Amino acid sequence: MFEKLLKEIYNKNNKYEFYKIEDQEVNVAEERMGYLFPPMLKQFYSEVGYGFIKGSPSFINRIMTPSDVADFMCGDEEYQYVDKSIYNEYGMVFFHISGEDFLTIELYGDNEGAIKYFDEVIAVDFVEFIEKMMNDPNYFI
Repeated sequence: MFEKLLKEIYNKNNKYEFYKIEDQEVNVAEERMGYLFPPMLKQFYSEVGYGFIKGSPSFINRIMTPSDVADFMCGDEEYQYVDKSIYNEYGMVFFHISGEDFLTIELYGDNEGAIKYFDEVIAVDFVEFIEKMMNDPNYFI
């Protein structure tokens, strides 16, 4: 599903920095949170991993590790400073833009699977999000 991105990563395109993860890390994070990752994000973790989409000197643009997502969703120490009330209760934070700015993926409801920047849908699903980010990592700003 993510062949284009994988091809660019393997060709040592310096726009991307991704790291493989074991499926067990996903399973442990799901167990901690008490719910499953959306299927496309879970497949991305399996095929690609986690890491950075470079292209902006101002933003981190990091697809978070499963354990970081669980830390955020469970309110662990590292993310205590973030005002979680600004994020939709139906969303799972998965992408760190910078500072206290994150993107969410909707877990259920009318926009299930959609990627949101606060309340704005910026991609209908995870695949569209990755494709848009590959073309312009600042497209939603």
